[in-house]
Amino acid sequence: MRIFLTVFILIFSFQSLTKSDDVSEFEIEGMSIGDSLLNYMTMDQINDFEKSYYPGSKKYVRLGNNFDLNSELNIFDKLAFEVLDNDKYILEAVNGILNYNDNIKDCYPKMKEIINEITVSLNKPVTENYVFTYPNDGGKSKVSDFDYSNGSIRIWCTDYSREKEKMRYRDHLGLAVQSKKHVEWIKNEAHN
Repeated sequence: MRIFLTVFILIFSFQSLTKSDDVSEFEIEGMSIGDSLLNYMTMDQINDFEKSYYPGSKKYVRLGNNFDLNSELNIFDKLAFEVLDNDKYILEAVNGILNYNDNIKDCYPKMKEIINEITVSLNKPVTENYVFTYPNDGGKSKVSDFDYSNGSIRIWCTDYSREKEKMRYRDHLGLAVQSKKHVEWIKNEAHN
């Protein structure tokens, strides 16, 4: 049985959840690590996603929506996926974004609520809390990570600078589920 983590968190109806150390049990918009994106979308829909790579390695490709999915999404405003490049679209990371345009102060209580629900319901403490500051005064993100034996869950609120907001960046809450090999790649290769 999969844990419908984000649905329960974001609509304030967390119910008793199975305690698990398996990150693949968590879903964002019904999708989990290890699933094929082809189970949820056609090749034409996948080809419509904006594709991007990290500067240090092209091992993984990021597929981000550059079109309005709001009518198709239940919780989030945007989704992004990371898959091994040219690998049948097996999900290694699933990211959900909930926009807080010009209202970042409402993001922090929601983030705290999600952290508390994970901590209490899953008996899983936060592994690490930190603030990431973007270069060139681009803004900052308040981040909390939960580490699992086969991956991680990351929750953050990003408050972009006014300059970045003028460039159409949007303050937001993010929730990401990543496989362990993707987490290691991010740490060791993606930005080298």
